[in-house]
Amino acid sequence: MEALTILLTVFFCFYYIINIWLIFRAILSMEKELSQPQGKNSDSYPHITIIIPAYNEEHDIVQTVRTILLQNYPNFAVLVVNDGSNDSTLKKLVAAYDLKPESMRYKDYIKTKPVKALYYNKSYDKLRVIDKDNGGKSDAINTGLNIATESEYICVIDADVCLEKNALYYVVQPIVNCRADNVVAAGGNIRIGIGSDITNGTVHNLATPGSLLILFQILEYIRSFSLFRIGWNAANAVPLLSGAFGVFKRADVIHSGGYQKFSKGEDMEMTLRLHERYLNRKEQYKVVQLVRPLCFTGAPSSLKELAGQRTRWQVGLLSGLMVYRHMVGRPRYGVLGMVTLPYLLLFEAASPFLEIIGYLLIILNFFVLHHSPAVFSWLIVSIIGGSLFVNLAALLTEALVVKLYTRPLDLLKLLVVGLLEPFGYHQLNQYWKIKATFQYYRNIHLKSTWQPPKRD
Repeated sequence: MEALTILLTVFFCFYYIINIWLIFRAILSMEKELSQPQGKNSDSYPHITIIIPAYNEEHDIVQTVRTILLQNYPNFAVLVVNDGSNDSTLKKLVAAYDLKPESMRYKDYIKTKPVKALYYNKSYDKLRVIDKDNGGKSDAINTGLNIATESEYICVIDADVCLEKNALYYVVQPIVNCRADNVVAAGGNIRIGIGSDITNGTVHNLATPGSLLILFQILEYIRSFSLFRIGWNAANAVPLLSGAFGVFKRADVIHSGGYQKFSKGEDMEMTLRLHERYLNRKEQYKVVQLVRPLCFTGAPSSLKELAGQRTRWQVGLLSGLMVYRHMVGRPRYGVLGMVTLPYLLLFEAASPFLEIIGYLLIILNFFVLHHSPAVFSWLIVSIIGGSLFVNLAALLTEALVVKLYTRPLDLLKLLVVGLLEPFGYHQLNQYWKIKATFQYYRNIHLKSTWQPPKRD
């Protein structure tokens, strides 16, 4: 029993050692990004089509499009793909922008469900709306890829997000500043906008809400987007660019076969596919996660909705690891195959089970076995103490480097949440991950991620 406890302690200590390395690399990457001068001749900026796949988004779609059209970027178009919505998503767009049916030439570079109509108004010359039969999110994005023939890059965003007005400008900086690096994909910094004052892409006041559940999620987003994902930049081993806001080289996505309909996590699947494509060909490329381009989203407001979201996320992770399991532990795939994917397999997929075993051992020893207390104390420290350390490191980085939340009250609220998170909320997330794992491996596949949770 003590031997198993020691092994688990070593496992979690190793996990936090890797996290310390990721935090250190993330800070260096962010400081480099934030210190670089911005701005080049507008002729150097690639044309980008922003693809917004939409299914039953009548409440958010008009405001989302209005915000996107205000982007401070010289060469872009907006393409909304209505994926057979059965609400008034299409009607609201047509009415808001006085859109009229237009003829079009459509070539199936990637096979998709039939396209029914294109809507356009020359007064809003950057905007086009496609109406098509329902085929799912991946199919809607592929339709956008087929149509965006004038663009070198495409930007995929969710239909219920708000981009900061300079987000597109910031996310292409590594593309225009380092053409020799061949940046094939870049991701923005996703943050929860609840509680903040954001109007048409302009952030007037970034603040935290009063809801404890939302605050926990804000802390998670800070950890994920300001630390761990950026930490993989230096090794060119970013495993996932969020589907809420990511820019991809269109030709590479098409040549890779487009977004796969079978995928339960299309964002991770596409990111890994691009890595695999270039690593197999031994060609120069980069996939980067950035901190400056901001994208604000909502968040589940109840435990039931949050459980559904986290279950989908874990199923997406497991699906990605299953599809690309051939890359795990293979030197030809560099740091991604030798470190990043094993990290995800051990510390994201398997860790919830090992953590539960650790808790059971602690409880069993405390009430029944009464073995050496020092051994079990170290296990507690490795699980709880390590989690506290990561939370505090994330908040220090937020306060000193990223500097999005600047009010002392907001930082204090996040500090309190960071201290509370390992005692209940963290374990609840681990339970959802375990439940999702059993669902996935029993082949009880979730319905399309088109059914989003209710958001505040």
